[in-house]
Amino acid sequence: MSGIPKEDICGRGKRSGLVDAKEVLILSGHRLGASLAEMSDLLGINASTASRRYVAAKRRLADDERISEAVANVIRQYEHKA
Repeated sequence: MSGIPKEDICGRGKRSGLVDAKEVLILSGHRLGASLAEMSDLLGINASTASRRYVAAKRRLADDERISEAVANVIRQYEHKA
């Protein structure tokens, strides 16, 4: 999930790795207390897209250990810097 420039994540791109990164950030941010509206503003996407990405990430979480690990890593990094 890392190694993707902020400029690529904060926009309308839809490459597979980019969508994964957005889903991880939306799910992580929401778990840390951000609203989906705040996450959509941060990522430069509309609120309905943020909502769809959130639902998709939650569905994938149970089956995709990579996503689960990435979310945990983002949250750890955020809490470490806070």
